[in-house]
Amino acid sequence: MTPASTLLKALADYLREHVQDVLEGYTAYQNRVAINLLAVLEREARYAGVKRALDEQLASSLGIPANGLSVRLARGLRDGELSLDSASLELVRQQAVLALAIDNPRYSGYRQARQRWPQVAAAVDAAMGEADETEELPGL
Repeated sequence: MTPASTLLKALADYLREHVQDVLEGYTAYQNRVAINLLAVLEREARYAGVKRALDEQLASSLGIPANGLSVRLARGLRDGELSLDSASLELVRQQAVLALAIDNPRYSGYRQARQRWPQVAAAVDAAMGEADETEELPGL
């Protein structure tokens, strides 16, 4: 089966390479928006396993369920029911860097996070590289 990330990338490439040049004005703008949305969805699909693994690691380190982790973590920190040790903080930073890589790898905040936390960036890069290597290639 062809991975969803491959299908999404193929659709975005088609819109960019074959449709964009024949459009004008607002329709051309909307097509660029659609291409960007497809790129985000492609990265989400490609790195879903990486995100799931980080969520499970963090949930395990905090002793809370992985389901609804972001909300549980935010509320737990806000209410003083959870605290982060250095290992958990490292996982939260990895989640943040991964989220930025998925949402918009050209965003300046992504570059700044990578510079501020080089070990975090290296860990995320390694996990993303492993995901890229295991993705099935489409049959032609």
